[in-house]
Amino acid sequence: MELSGKVALVTGAARRLGRAIALTLAAEGVDVVLHVHTSSGEDIAREIATLGRQAWIVRADLSRPAEAYRLSRGVEALAGRVDILVNSAAVFFPTPLPTLTVHTWQTVLHTNLTAPFVLSLLLGRAMRERGTGKIIQLGDWSGKRPLPGYLPYCVSKGGVLALTHVLAKALAPQVQVNAVDPNGQGGFSTMIQNAGQATINGFELEVIAKPINDIIINFGYGYTDASYDDYISVSPITGLPADVADDRGFEFTPDDNYNLSISYVLPLNLPTGDITARLDISGQDDIIFTPKISGNEDIAQDSYELINLRIAYEEVKAGDGTFTVALWGRNLADEEYKIGGFEIDAGDPAFGGLGRAAISQWGAPRTYGIDLIYAMGD
Repeated sequence: MELSGKVALVTGAARRLGRAIALTLAAEGVDVVLHVHTSSGEDIAREIATLGRQAWIVRADLSRPAEAYRLSRGVEALAGRVDILVNSAAVFFPTPLPTLTVHTWQTVLHTNLTAPFVLSLLLGRAMRERGTGKIIQLGDWSGKRPLPGYLPYCVSKGGVLALTHVLAKALAPQVQVNAVDPNGQGGFSTMIQNAGQATINGFELEVIAKPINDIIINFGYGYTDASYDDYISVSPITGLPADVADDRGFEFTPDDNYNLSISYVLPLNLPTGDITARLDISGQDDIIFTPKISGNEDIAQDSYELINLRIAYEEVKAGDGTFTVALWGRNLADEEYKIGGFEIDAGDPAFGGLGRAAISQWGAPRTYGIDLIYAMGD
């Protein structure tokens, strides 16, 4: 993004890192909305003016969600638009478990997590409608490696990292969402989550046929060709942004999927009710459950097919109502298949971490059952 002429909102702009970010943006030609709470902000506004850029000062207590909402609405009315959002404001103080209160918990979580969520949601929607925007969250290494005695703070910063991941996908591709994560070693690492482009092609086919009066056949087929053209992420080797499109894929997106359903009413001319049968066959191609392909083969799923069958004696008149009995079986071939999975990176064991773990969620095995249904009335 070309910074000159853009408008940024920086929360917590009067102090420390927020102040440094605001001044750096101004030096690059950005007009800055300075959020403050207890500080005046006048000194940094003057510094920005000397750089030839415009500065607005807005005051809000971000421990109150309504104030975050008011800020998001007011800043666009004040500056016309927001192209860049930097969620820098945060509170940090000891919260020993024996004296921790719900009020303290809410103060920390509202300031450090709820406010970034509200601002990112409302301003991010506006950015997406305009077709471009940047959102930068300030994380903290304690969100991954918690500090004893700082429970709400660690939870809030862990939430900020998760928020970044979800917003990056939700607002892509128009809005880029990043998290600057202090790594506890005197520097910062930047997670770039959705700086990429993708190409998606495909088609769907659906056919309904009734070859004879007692049989209905439904068939559906879908084809999807989805691939990333560019996918920028931080290299674990160099620590620098790199294009890893060849090692990224779309989750839960098989190339091929199909379903076949055959419904049959046996022509027995019974005095009451009908005997029906329904066969369902569905299948799909290989799928992955995480964008990263290499190293996650254990939580991917090969192609598989499911067969279900239901046979019923339906709508049998009994007294003032009707009676139905049905026998059914699901996954008759007893396929073993995954329906979800995720990877847990608990840190490099060489640095005290627990290493990698993977968790898979499996579909139901072969299952049989009987349904007995009595419907009162006509």
